[in-house]
Amino acid sequence: IAAPGVVTSAPVQQEIVDDLDRYGVRTVIRWTAPESAAHEPNRAGRSSGVTLLDDYLARMYRRAARYGDYVLLQRR
Repeated sequence: IAAPGVVTSAPVQQEIVDDLDRYGVRTVIRWTAPESAAHEPNRAGRSSGVTLLDDYLARMYRRAARYGDYVLLQRR
């Protein structure tokens, strides 16, 4: 669950990255439906500018499959 204002902070994203490494997570499933990127008329609708998790996923995982709005990523 990606709670706005929580997973958008650098310390929390770094903790997620550390856990993905620590536990050797081989597969990640991302929900990419348009609703997931819809603007919200509140503080959650503003980007924090933190991209640690996105950068890590792009570097360490590859897209293996897509099932509708879900993308399956596998560790490189």
